Amino acid sequence: MGNRSSVKDLVSGLLLLAVAGGYYWGCGLIRHSSLSDSVGADGFPRALAFVLGGLALVLILKSIVLGVRACRRGSAQLQWDSQLMRSILRMLGLLALSIGYLLILPIAGYVLSLMLLLWSVIVYQGKRFSWRAVLVAAGGAFVFWVIFVMVLSIPLPAGAWVKWL
Repeated sequence: MGNRSSVKDLVSGLLLLAVAGGYYWGCGLIRHSSLSDSVGADGFPRALAFVLGGLALVLILKSIVLGVRACRRGSAQLQWDSQLMRSILRMLGLLALSIGYLLILPIAGYVLSLMLLLWSVIVYQGKRFSWRAVLVAAGGAFVFWVIFVMVLSIPLPAGAWVKWL
């Protein structure tokens, strides 16, 4: 287990650390309002970025410790096999889907963008196109909309297409 697992953990940890850094940077783009509290609109997202970054560092540290232990036993040489590369490429594919979501969010709005993201992930994970997958994606987007808008009273972007109606 040690060798391939520690390389996967190291790569995953580095990617998660990069995502946390990007997320933290993106929090700086959140507008400050004179009506906001002492935490500010960017307080909770920044806290999430710190948590993600901390977990990524733990994963990186764990992979380094396991790698050093394996090398001391003389049983390990880091191998980049095809399974590891497939895992990395699949992870990058999910990252690309997430970036696509962020790019269409201002135009399509939250509900439609999330529905497309959920459906894309379902298809990306190997499910064939079906109306059931579309309904699951639509239902998931609706549930998140209810949670944020109705329960938490957090307004979500409607999208530019609403202006065209």
